[in-house]
Amino acid sequence: MFQLMKYWLLIVFISTTYGMEVREGQSATFNCADFNTSAASVDFVFVKFRGAEQTTLGHVAFIHRTAFDREEVNAESPFEDRIRLSPDGDLTIINTTISDGGLYECSAYSQTFTLFSKNTLQLNVKPLDHEDHPTSSGANVGLIIGIILALLLLLFFIFLILLKRTNLVEKARTRIIQTYRSMKVGSQPSKTEVAANP
Repeated sequence: MFQLMKYWLLIVFISTTYGMEVREGQSATFNCADFNTSAASVDFVFVKFRGAEQTTLGHVAFIHRTAFDREEVNAESPFEDRIRLSPDGDLTIINTTISDGGLYECSAYSQTFTLFSKNTLQLNVKPLDHEDHPTSSGANVGLIIGIILALLLLLFFIFLILLKRTNLVEKARTRIIQTYRSMKVGSQPSKTEVAANP
């Protein structure tokens, strides 16, 4: 009965799986082992990895409880100097590369080599492609649209200025004609003046 209960508890702990997507160069963090509630029970942690083109999990790191309070992890290549373990049990892969994409497995064991928990992460690392750079087609389309809008706005202001000038010229022309007519009318003698001076 005790043996059956032990296996049932193991099944409960094995079920934690994470999925994550990051850009190349970013960090990926997931819970490797819960040190907040199980630090007394966990004696060591194995970290394994299977890349996209690999069929089996390969060894990445072995972390003994004496190193749980240190952030840096002594890891195998290509993860050396790029894996960190927090005091809470979170594992971080820093400066990710495309080849870091794949399945990560953290297995926490007790001192008697009893599996306490197993957490897995399916990590997808997206490349820094042309969409992430200012010279990308998306950025170029945005730049072209911005330039076209700026030109249309400039043409609209030029149109308004010309319209205003046209109105001013028309008003000035009208004033000149009115002034000329009033001067012409003022310079001609009236009919009474002509009759008075035959």
